[in-house]
This record gives sequence, C-alpha cells and structure tokens, in this order.
Amino acid sequence: MDTLTHALTGAVISNLGFKKDIAAVTFTLVTASVLPDIDWASRFFGIAAYLKYHRSFTHSLPGVIFLAIILTLIVKLFFRRADSRMTFLLSLFGGLFHLLMDLINPYGTQVFYPFLSERYAWNWVTVVDLFITMPLILCLLLIRFVRLSSVKTASVALGFVILFISSKGICHQIALRELNELSRPLEETFKVAVYPDFLSPFVWNGVVETDRAYRIVRLNILRSEWSNPQDYIKPERTEFTQSAEKSLLVKNYLEFALHPLLYYQEVDGYHFVSWQDLGFGLRGKRGLVVLVILDNNGEILYEHFSFIDPKLRPERVKRLIEKIANP
Repeated sequence: MDTLTHALTGAVISNLGFKKDIAAVTFTLVTASVLPDIDWASRFFGIAAYLKYHRSFTHSLPGVIFLAIILTLIVKLFFRRADSRMTFLLSLFGGLFHLLMDLINPYGTQVFYPFLSERYAWNWVTVVDLFITMPLILCLLLIRFVRLSSVKTASVALGFVILFISSKGICHQIALRELNELSRPLEETFKVAVYPDFLSPFVWNGVVETDRAYRIVRLNILRSEWSNPQDYIKPERTEFTQSAEKSLLVKNYLEFALHPLLYYQEVDGYHFVSWQDLGFGLRGKRGLVVLVILDNNGEILYEHFSFIDPKLRPERVKRLIEKIANP
C-alpha cells in the first residue's frame, strides 16, 4: 500500500483502547507502520539499486524484527516512561501489519529475504485503494472533530477494511479460476494472473502468457466472461536485446517486473530496446518501463527507467538521438 495508508492504519490502531503512554503508543504504531518504506532511500543510489532493494530487506521478516529493535530504542530516548516490552511488541506488530498490507497488492515483496529472493504478491487490491484509505481518514476525523468513541469508531473502520480486503481476496480467487477456465483453449498457456481494478471488486485485469505472446483481457466475474482482448506478440531476441540485458538496470528490472514485454526498433544506426511491464500497464495505463539505446557495436549509450509509454514517438526518438550525439 501507499505510505499514507500505512500511517493512517497505525493511527487508527492506536485508538483501540490503550490506557497508558498514549503518546508513545501512537508514535510507535504510526512510525512502525511506515518504517519499512525507508527502502525508498535506495533511490539516492540510482534506480538500479531501487529496483533491487525496494520491498527487500526492510520488508522481510528479519528486517521487520531489526526495525522493531531500532524503533524501540528510539522510542525509549523520547518516551523514557514507555514500557520496553510493550514498545517492542507494538513496533513488531506495526511492521508485520505493514508487510501484510503490502502483500495484498501487485508489487512483489521479498518476505523471506535474505534467505529467499522470491517476491510474493497476492494481487488483491491496488497500491492506492480509496476503499481502504477513505474509511481510515473518516475514522480519524470522526474521533477528532465529532468526538465519537475512539474504540468503537476505530473498531468499525478496521472491521470494514478487513472485510473489504477479505472480499477482494475471495473475488481474486474467483477471477483467477475463471481466467484459467477461459484460457484452456490456448494450449500454450503457461502463466495466468489477474490484477485488481481501481473501482470495481468484480472487474479484474487478466494477463495470459504463452511462449509467443501476452493476452490482456478485462474480466467480469459476475458474467464469467472476458472482453476487449489485446494480444502482444513477443518479438525475437536479437544481439542488441541481449546486449541490453547485460545492463545492471535491465537485470534488476527484469527480476522486479511481472510481465515484461520487449520492444525493439532501429533508427539512424541507434538501437532502441525497451521493456514495458504489462502487470503495471494494463488497459492503456502507463507501466514500468526501462529503455536502453545502443550503437551498432552493441555498446550501451543511454539507459533510463520511468513510467512513460514505451512506444517511442518520432519526436522523442529525435530528442534522445540529439542528446546522445551532443552530450
């Protein structure tokens, strides 16, 4: 989830009837709920480092324990009367709840890092989900300005969020099962995934991958059918795409990406190689994209990561060539 929602979750949980050291409890829960996102600092070391370490150590079980210990020491510096054992348990709970909230969206999380590098993602909700964020905001506003019972209001808000997430998990399983059934005629199918829609819990975006192509579909579980299928043929790998794959940025990107689709074009002796992650760029939305430009010898001249459309328009190609020719 986004960092704001994590912070709101910690703030709401702090209203569940804690009797002692309320300020310390609130500070601990809110901080613990956002602390794993400190991995954003890896962007200062380049986008390649960010792709490698985002949702890595700080989002792992060992990392959460480590952060809980650090946070406990910090809390004791500012709130000397705070109970050390309770502070550690709250820090640990906030970190674990953060992991759980991140597991339910499409970004992969390395829960067992450094023992396992595999990324886990349940794909139940979008990274930013207003059906989760807005009830939490409303809860805090009602407690602060309407003076409703903090325990009852927080319990209702968290109950709604848990019920909503659980229902999305059930809908996800239904959508995945239906997409598998609908994909059976495609004998080459070897990977099927569904991703949540921003608005409706009954509409899902499906990706069907075969050896030769990706098929993107819109799936409505109430109708048990897909619509608007879009096929993306996987291009053949060339010596230039293989050279681009040697880039550290590309290596880390391909490890992070869900469904990387390769694009290649040659313009005036420059070779443009890019990948778009269809898992994050469904239904015409911008997806995670990496671009590499090589010369005729396969040397990398330029590389870039962004959320832009990977289809290189003529005017942008011209600007990039000018940038390389006149550094």
